[in-house]
Amino acid sequence: MHLPGRIDGGANCQAIRRVKKRVASDEDTLKIYGYRTSKARTIAFWTLSIVTLGISRLFLHWSEKLYIKVRATPCNLDQADMMLVIDDHDVHTIRPVVETKAATGEHLVLPNERGDEMIQVDRFKWFTFRKMKYVWFESECKYITPADIDSTVKVSVLQSSDQSSGLDSTEVARRMLTYGPNLIAVNLKPILVLLFKEAITPFYIFQVFSVAIWHSNQYAAYAR
Repeated sequence: MHLPGRIDGGANCQAIRRVKKRVASDEDTLKIYGYRTSKARTIAFWTLSIVTLGISRLFLHWSEKLYIKVRATPCNLDQADMMLVIDDHDVHTIRPVVETKAATGEHLVLPNERGDEMIQVDRFKWFTFRKMKYVWFESECKYITPADIDSTVKVSVLQSSDQSSGLDSTEVARRMLTYGPNLIAVNLKPILVLLFKEAITPFYIFQVFSVAIWHSNQYAAYAR
């Protein structure tokens, strides 16, 4: 049984070449694929985009599944720097994997599997999807949302904690890196960016193509 917010990499994730796992959420079940980029594929991608005058890039923009297959290769979840997330409606979304490292002489903290203790680490990987943060737990070989672990902690554990009087500023800063701020940030894109993305959708590209065909055959009257 999967708990909400947990992506299991399996007991022997190092032996898995391509990872396809599921995570149950309140609304649907997500399928997760791990991918890793390379310099060779990046060079080939941009070379193809330049040679085709951006046409290949446009087609890949329409299909994120095809885009990630061109840009990266399947790999273990713990080695991935890109995630392909597929929901129940077969909507494909690419999410980058970020690695947070501790400063020299410092350490980061993550909750353990029970959520009753914070363990020290020097780095951890994570990605976000629909405002939820998934952190890779090396010891458990799975992606877990820290908030999901905390939701299973009994109140008695918090009441008996040595830090029941509160956390100092250093510990607060460490946990901010793990959990992030307690807010949902909505980044507003500029109008020009929204117009450009709308203009390169298949519908409008088809309209431009149709008008070009009409003009080339002297049927300009049909384009009015």
